[in-house]
Amino acid sequence: MIYNPRLIAIVLYMIFYLNISYAQPKDLNYYLPQIEYDSSIPTPEEFLGYQIGEWHISHDQLVAYCKELARLSDRIALKEIGRTHENRPLLNLIYTTPENHKNLEALRKQHLKLCDAEISKSLDLNKTPLVLYQGYSIHGNEASGSNAAMLNAYYLAAGESKAIKSLLEKSIVIIDPCYNPDGLNRFATWVNMHKNANVIGDENDREFSEEWPGGRTNHYWFDLNRDWLLLVHPESRARIKNFHHWKPNVLTDHHEMGKNSTFFFQPGVPSRTNPNTPQKNQDLTEDIAQYHMKYLDAIGSEYFMKKRYDDFYYGKGSTYPDANGAIGILFEQASTRGHKQETDNGMREFSFAIRNQVATSLSTQEACLNMMTVLKEYQRDFYLNVKKEAADNPTKGYIFYDDDKTKMSSFINKLGQHQILYQKTTADFAKEQITYPSGSYYIPLDQKDYKLVKTIFEKVSTFRDSIFYDVSAWTLPLAYDLSYSEITSSDKLKISTKKNQFLRTNLIDKTYQKLYAERSDTLVYSDDNNMVVKPKIAILVGDGISAYYTGAMWHTVDKRYGLPITKIDIHQFKNSKRLNKYNTLIMASGRYNELDSTSVAEMKDWIQNGGKLICEGTALRWAAKKGLVDLSFKKRMVKDPKTGKMKAMSTASSRNAQVIGGAIFATEMNLDHPLTEGYTDTFYPSFKKGTHFLEEPTKADIKVILRYTENPSLSGYVSNKNLDMIKGSPALVMQKQGKGKVICFVDNPVFRGYWYGGFRLFMNAIFL
Repeated sequence: MIYNPRLIAIVLYMIFYLNISYAQPKDLNYYLPQIEYDSSIPTPEEFLGYQIGEWHISHDQLVAYCKELARLSDRIALKEIGRTHENRPLLNLIYTTPENHKNLEALRKQHLKLCDAEISKSLDLNKTPLVLYQGYSIHGNEASGSNAAMLNAYYLAAGESKAIKSLLEKSIVIIDPCYNPDGLNRFATWVNMHKNANVIGDENDREFSEEWPGGRTNHYWFDLNRDWLLLVHPESRARIKNFHHWKPNVLTDHHEMGKNSTFFFQPGVPSRTNPNTPQKNQDLTEDIAQYHMKYLDAIGSEYFMKKRYDDFYYGKGSTYPDANGAIGILFEQASTRGHKQETDNGMREFSFAIRNQVATSLSTQEACLNMMTVLKEYQRDFYLNVKKEAADNPTKGYIFYDDDKTKMSSFINKLGQHQILYQKTTADFAKEQITYPSGSYYIPLDQKDYKLVKTIFEKVSTFRDSIFYDVSAWTLPLAYDLSYSEITSSDKLKISTKKNQFLRTNLIDKTYQKLYAERSDTLVYSDDNNMVVKPKIAILVGDGISAYYTGAMWHTVDKRYGLPITKIDIHQFKNSKRLNKYNTLIMASGRYNELDSTSVAEMKDWIQNGGKLICEGTALRWAAKKGLVDLSFKKRMVKDPKTGKMKAMSTASSRNAQVIGGAIFATEMNLDHPLTEGYTDTFYPSFKKGTHFLEEPTKADIKVILRYTENPSLSGYVSNKNLDMIKGSPALVMQKQGKGKVICFVDNPVFRGYWYGGFRLFMNAIFL
């Protein structure tokens, strides 16, 4: 054979420097233990025609495989628990032995007795099954989870080991293969359509640069991992209903993080654990972590815990279980965001990411098998202890009421989905200058969902740490702008004796939908006594603009109120004359520097001729900089380390303890302005995320509609420096510009689609 040194050099260069290689499918043994498998059950490779990791599975492929497994295996019951916005099915694969399946409902009810403090003391734990819930890819572009779920589903269906048989005899294992089908499918389409035959790991390749908004979010661009408590979306509502149907002992939540990390599993940062979470929960999480270490060590994977991530916000998949007697476990795998990518830790293949997710799926199963008794004891003791905590708590419950029946129905509906119990007052009651009429709702803390009630209603002002992975407050009655008060044992409250279960209704926003539908078909009132036609709404979307905030506004207008709204990509907006089709333009937080001077000039003319611009957050900064509104932002004075002199610094660059990750503040509302039509109380709780603070307007034609009070902090973390910046500053202003107007929200009024109190403000801005 004749060797060509030049050709060999070229090939070696391509392999080692250009990171090019043909995709090499992995053997099944790369992912799963070498045990006996039932040959009548097809492997994922046999079903798909390719090995897991070679391509990204689409959601329809995942569904088809789950159905095939359920058809062939008597270990599985397949259940559809709901549908997404895009009408994709949300599936559960329920695993146990064939004998247990014959008695599944009785076993479920037996398991639920662990959560009943009245009968759990005498419960025979040996006859009570453990429930393990394993969920994957709530962020659609964190796809190693759902691809690993396919392998886990095969392993439990076909595996013939003693450990699998013992696990299925003693427990019920539920696989939720994809929390976010719409996002997963969007991402799989992107990476598969850009995959090279010669797989390349160059981060500059288009495969690794998803088009906005990317596959992370659901149809309306929401982060579903922030919605477990808020329940804005059908995916979350189905999942929480199913969660309470089973009350699992352990729930896993498989994610991905930045490509240059390794692998994370909980527990997280100890000082950032929600104080309502029992220490025993964190101890057991760390005990389970020993199994993850063993499995990851066996395949040579690096990992960490007790860093970066926290267990504070109860609206995430790894923390909601902690308020419900379960152990929630977050897994974060360093992502490839495609099929293979170069990282600081070397070249990482998609198959490697999948293998780590599979390994920790199996390690969790072994932990549950070996720790079965202690995990069941923990769930039992959790509900025994909450009765003691409720008895010791000086706060005994919460009373609330509002004349707005639609708002009340929406809030009651949310509480019902969390299975919270209520009582009704039988006489008028006054507290904190509020009179609650007979028939008001009273939510007692003395119920099994004590932790949920507490976290939903309590105002939090003290913290062990000043850094949060997510928001530091979410107090739901404040989000609904409801009158509510804490009730103590000294309060003379007359209530019905029976604790009732809320009914889940479908009354959300029907009144508002009817109201705005009527207004949109007719002429509506304007504050200058001119009549204006119904709103024709456009919203800017695309690169640099917050998909979360834009999505919340899109969802509010389109889904909640049923009004048409046009989404215009910023790349297509350079010819701003297209604005003439609309009388309302919405700009959510984001970067708008792509809009050139011509676009800005045309936008100014459009406003002068009667257009209405609604800006929020950093879009307001852009509008002020471009002269669309006469506003300025506060700057924080800091000492220059070189000169020792004080200098001004933009608050937008705040870091660490100076970040407002999400807190609730009191504002005073101007009830004489058309923007506040329908509000009856000057007090308005506003959600704030970020450090944007307006200076007092100097122009007479600028009206302040909302202003933070001098004592604004209601719930959540805020530094003293930021608190001083917030006090008395405007939160919502409007300026007339010729025949048009600019309406400026310092913060998103419809944050995460759950800030109900802001819906009317936002819609009034549209209809004004």
